[in-house]
Formats: sequence, C-alpha cells, structure tokens
Amino acid sequence: MLPPKADRIKLMIKKILFTLYTTLLLCRIAFASPTESCLLFSISSKNVGRLGVINVTNHTLTVEIKNKNAEVFFTKNIAGNKNFFQMIDLNALPDGEYKVMVSGINFSSERKFIIENRAAKLIPKETESIPVFNFLENKTLLVRYYNVKQNSVNIFIENDSDVVFEERNITDLNIVKKYSLTKLPKGRYVVKIYSGGIIYDYQFVIN
Repeated sequence: MLPPKADRIKLMIKKILFTLYTTLLLCRIAFASPTESCLLFSISSKNVGRLGVINVTNHTLTVEIKNKNAEVFFTKNIAGNKNFFQMIDLNALPDGEYKVMVSGINFSSERKFIIENRAAKLIPKETESIPVFNFLENKTLLVRYYNVKQNSVNIFIENDSDVVFEERNITDLNIVKKYSLTKLPKGRYVVKIYSGGIIYDYQFVIN
C-alpha cells in the first residue's frame, strides 16, 4: 500500500535535498578546498536537471544553459558569496547538444549534456576535455585539464601579448597546476592552453 500523497511528496523532497547535499559534499572533496567556487549539474531519469552553483568569490557569477547555436534557454546571476540551487525541467528542450556554463571575474566552468529521442544525459567529462580555471583570492591561478588524448600540452600566461610565464610539453592525463602570481604587476592577463591544435584561453585580472 502506497503512503499518503503528502508523505510521498515529503519523501521526494528529502531525496532531492539529500542528492544536492551529497553532490555538494563530493564537489568539496573533489576540489580539495572549501575556498573555491563550483558548478554542480546532474540529470535525473525523468529529465530533470539538478543545477547548483557555489560562489565563494566577491563577484557575481552568471550561469547559463545554451545550445550549440548559442541560443540561451536559461540564465541566472548569483551574487558574490551566495549559493544557488534549482531543479530544471529539460523535457521542453528540443533534441541537441547543450552546455551549462558558469562564468564571471576570475572563474569559469562548464558541463555538457545531450538530448536524444527525448532522453537527456550528461556527456562524460572524459570526452569533454575542457579545462577549468580558477583565479583565487590569494593570487594563485589554478588550472585543471583532463588530457584525454594525452597530447603534449603547453600553458602560457600573457600580458598584452607578451608571454610572462610558460610551461611546455605536459603529457599527464590529469593535469592540475597551481601558479602563484603574487610577483606579477597589476593588470589584465590571459592564460592559454595549447592541446592537440586547440587553444583554450581564460582572462583574469590582478588588482
């Protein structure tokens, strides 16, 4: 015999909250530091997206869901030092490939998912091979890159097209780099990752 409807709703809410808590906990463990912002995204069997953003910066972050044609289906601004969670019904989206992206001053991260035959599923990170950048409050640049094809990766930091730092021929599978930039003068910089003929770049500001 099924429990009353009110009890089933309470149980469902508890399951959702537990899932979000578990995801947040795993995020904290994976990032190995409670001082970093984080994008959380998973998809239930009923095509419901569980979206969360942990913003520990002092700046506003913007989270968006876009398709490959850059059409925006969802957008939300998260104020500095605030967290955001929302369940998103993906059933209304047409078949295709999508990107969940959070970006702002000194932080960016993204996840991809695909909808095929009305079923939504995440594209595994192993096949995305997209770097994640964090510029921390202590002027440390954190770079994560899953080097799926184990290319020879080169990392450059530039200021006004001048290379101020470089590290070449990195062939690790799971690349995690921390660069202390405390000795660099104030200004606008860009870090570039060269991998297999593709260039990924990320702009940041040293105040």
